[in-house]
Amino acid sequence: MRRSHFSIFTLLCFLTFSGHGQSSKIDSLKVLFGQSQIAKDSFEIYLQLADEAMSGNPLEALKYIEPANKIASQSGDQDLIHDVLYKEALVIRNMRKHQEALEKFETYIEYQKAKKNQSKLAKGLSSAGSLYVREAQFEKGEKYIQEALAYYQEKQIKKEIGFCFRNLGSLHRRQGNYSQALEYCHQAMDLFKEVDDGRSVANMHNSLGILYRMMKNDVKSKEHFNLTYDLALKYGDQMKAANALMNIGSISEPEEGTALFEEATNIYKQLGVTPNVVKGQLNLGINYKNIGEHQKAITTLKAAEKSILDKKARPFPILNQILGELYAQVNDRPKANSYLEKAADQLKDITDIHDLANGYNTLARSYSKIGNYKAAYLNGVNYNDINDSIYKVDLANKIAEIETERKVSEKDSQISDLQIKDELTQLKLSRKNMFLGSSIAAIVLLSFFLRQRSIQNKKIELQNKKIKQTLEEKDTLIREIHHRVKNNLQVISSLLNIQSRSIDDEKAKEAILVGRTRVRSMSLIHQNLYNKDNLSAIDMTSYLPTLAEDIFQTYKTSEGNITIETDIDQLLLDVDTVVPIGLIVNELITNALKYAFPNNSNGKIKLTLKEIEKQLHLSISDNGIGMSDSEVVDKTDSFGHKLIRAFKHKLNADINISVSDGTEIELIIKNYKKAV
Repeated sequence: MRRSHFSIFTLLCFLTFSGHGQSSKIDSLKVLFGQSQIAKDSFEIYLQLADEAMSGNPLEALKYIEPANKIASQSGDQDLIHDVLYKEALVIRNMRKHQEALEKFETYIEYQKAKKNQSKLAKGLSSAGSLYVREAQFEKGEKYIQEALAYYQEKQIKKEIGFCFRNLGSLHRRQGNYSQALEYCHQAMDLFKEVDDGRSVANMHNSLGILYRMMKNDVKSKEHFNLTYDLALKYGDQMKAANALMNIGSISEPEEGTALFEEATNIYKQLGVTPNVVKGQLNLGINYKNIGEHQKAITTLKAAEKSILDKKARPFPILNQILGELYAQVNDRPKANSYLEKAADQLKDITDIHDLANGYNTLARSYSKIGNYKAAYLNGVNYNDINDSIYKVDLANKIAEIETERKVSEKDSQISDLQIKDELTQLKLSRKNMFLGSSIAAIVLLSFFLRQRSIQNKKIELQNKKIKQTLEEKDTLIREIHHRVKNNLQVISSLLNIQSRSIDDEKAKEAILVGRTRVRSMSLIHQNLYNKDNLSAIDMTSYLPTLAEDIFQTYKTSEGNITIETDIDQLLLDVDTVVPIGLIVNELITNALKYAFPNNSNGKIKLTLKEIEKQLHLSISDNGIGMSDSEVVDKTDSFGHKLIRAFKHKLNADINISVSDGTEIELIIKNYKKAV
């Protein structure tokens, strides 16, 4: 009896630490049932079997949990009962039943607190903390993880420290702190490699793949996902292999992605994990949509919807978004409206800012397609607000990274200066004390100094190279910001254009059109900044003619032959100066096109910008019908002229209006800034 118990314990240890595949371990464990003669042996074997199966086949793992639970209950041993509870929570977590798993984890944690069992308490806190992070309960998740980490660091348990680092990496990734997330992930990877835990290494490759995908680095992302897949096959983990296929498919060409999603979905069906089946069908549907097979996409996504209803599974908010978008594309307005309303309601519960931005963007596009322009506009505004937040976070991360490198470079440079000063002091002392000695010693010291100086110069050269690189990255970020602002302004312009089509009231329509041209004038500024090497300078010889032509194309409703001439000095102005000038030019040219040439008459508009004696002279003139004194007064009460007067104060400008042979309005600008 004692001998049999010893042999089972020895084999359990061997199976736990050996490199055998999952299926061979499970087969070997099953053999032990024939040798087991006491309930505790069987209990341990059941838990080992559940451990081996829970990742690759959670349904099978549940089959082993049930008899283990029965043995524990019959024994009345609360420690055993809660050990089974913890395993069950892990299995249910892998089946994506997160709330149910969290309830079991919390029960386990409370029991271990009461028992003051610190090692098991830390285990429960770590597992629950990672799940709270997945559920976007970041504050609670981080608190649990940090408590567990403190214990494991005190005990120097490297593997568990690695799990905590992995969970903290996940936390920072979900919050958009990518540089911090990368640091934690690499620390976790190093620890798992050090303790030779291949499965955890596979998990870290998966985490890094997701992180690099969010950082838009598909090459590195795919590299890590492929490593995850290879290791999952090595360890017989079907679930992780399927997850890797899904991830690879998400950054592959549509045709390749379709095949990968189908393969992964079939594995999920065999494992009986409904949420993952739905996710596979969802990705397939999106893929079909992206390659233009709309009906096939609808059929696949409806199957996903049926799976959710049949199994009462957790819904995916994006499912309603995509179905709403697809029905909008095939012009089925009632169904599109129905799904879009559900999607809009579900967006309230989404905490991930990237998912939220994508959701609002999809709703804006879809509502626009079915003619619900008010809803399209409101969702477009929400999308722009959140997208701005995302880019602020990304910019803050990058600037923090650049600032860190700058500080390191400054510190290294200070160290270099101190070293050089110290070497000079030592050299002077040596010369003073050894003046009567051999000249060879002086030559040696001088050679040493020159050599050290050369080394320091190389270090400084390398540091300068790094600083130059970070500045280039900063320029790229600023350029990208201008690009995004330009895109956002164009979205607003497009929405205003769409809105104007459904308005019959001419005054309201004209007001929207005026607003659109004002937005367009600012959009052109950011377009110029994005396309130029100097990220703060606007070339007025390019910007003003383009703006004038754009306004001309928008407002040219007359059948007469109207031309626009420009005479612009070669000036590079700062963006803070160009914005008010652009809006002023927009108002004045718009007024000329609307009022100066009635009855389809011919005419000419001239736009001039000159720098004379450190003042800018901006002039817009036409040879149209001109204005009477009373009309001049009426016009100056309009919103456009109020806008001009507001910018007049900003630019410290004088305004002269001449109504002889047409109309000429000239601004003499004293407060302006040239770009460096």
